[in-house]
Amino acid sequence: MIPAHPATAEIFAAPIHPCAQTYYDRLHPWMIIRQLPKMQRLTLCRFRQRSEAEAYLKALQRLSPEATYQIIFDPADRSDHLVDGTEDD
Repeated sequence: MIPAHPATAEIFAAPIHPCAQTYYDRLHPWMIIRQLPKMQRLTLCRFRQRSEAEAYLKALQRLSPEATYQIIFDPADRSDHLVDGTEDD
């Protein structure tokens, strides 16, 4: 079985504000998530490059084909947004 990074295996019920991201998270924006019931997701691991995430995803799908995995891009802090999520004008 492919181990997940222990610091990133968390369940998210809602999106996290970009300012709450760690330095590691900002350096590794590509995530593989497992979709769970009730619109929840489990972050399995993070990668710097999409190609690394795609290779890992193929291995995961071979090991447990019954689960639903997805690659998502979680960008770092954007300076053109305020804390409440509205754009600066």
